[in-house]
Amino acid sequence: MRNQISVSVDRWAAWAPGIETRDEWKAWARGERVLGPPDAKPEVSFVKPMVRRRLSRLSRMSLEVAEACRIDEARPFYVFCSRYGEYNRTVEALRGMLRGEPMSPAAFSGSVHNTSAGHFTIIHKDRTSSTTVTAGEATFEAGVLEAWTALKNGKCTRALVVYHDEPLPTFYGNPSPELKAPLAIAISIRLPQPEECLSLSWQASSTAASTTNSTVDVEEEHPVLRVLRLLLGGSEAVAVKTRRLTWEWQRHVH
Repeated sequence: MRNQISVSVDRWAAWAPGIETRDEWKAWARGERVLGPPDAKPEVSFVKPMVRRRLSRLSRMSLEVAEACRIDEARPFYVFCSRYGEYNRTVEALRGMLRGEPMSPAAFSGSVHNTSAGHFTIIHKDRTSSTTVTAGEATFEAGVLEAWTALKNGKCTRALVVYHDEPLPTFYGNPSPELKAPLAIAISIRLPQPEECLSLSWQASSTAASTTNSTVDVEEEHPVLRVLRLLLGGSEAVAVKTRRLTWEWQRHVH
């Protein structure tokens, strides 16, 4: 059985090394721009210097795109999603413990999975409800589903979904789908509007079949980047096959 939800995207923002603005992402989609140096990181100039110095690159990435799509409403809802989270800080803290060093409160708070959500709400003194999601290969899809549930239940009228991840070090192996560069994307969504919407459907992988012949090959590009192509006006459906489910994104213009 195929399940489906639909949302409308009010705003989006994305960050990767060397590609930050909407025009730069459009050039990337046309094949006219490539990723920059892998050690690049966002400036997050809206964050106070004392706080900014303590931020990891992953937190900077998430804050940069979240700020660009920040929801100015009485009842927003935030979903931060990351497959791996602050693994760099976590590994650093664990190695310190192996050396017999105590873990400081700052090291612990900077290595948990909801670090970025915490930074975002603290920086803005925002008591808005938020949640953090990780769901393996379908982390972004699970984040959007979580936000849609909040919209559908009347918990909010707009929701902000923030996906952020970095490539894993080589000693972790090569998980699939492989993320080859740091990537963050934020979308501000609401319940579907008649003029344009984005649908997300899913069904058991053993029975899944694309509803369109134009679906992009799953191995060509990381799924989140291919969803970004949809937001940039692309028409090709995006299939994301996991061990349990196959998800499919489609853009609908009426």
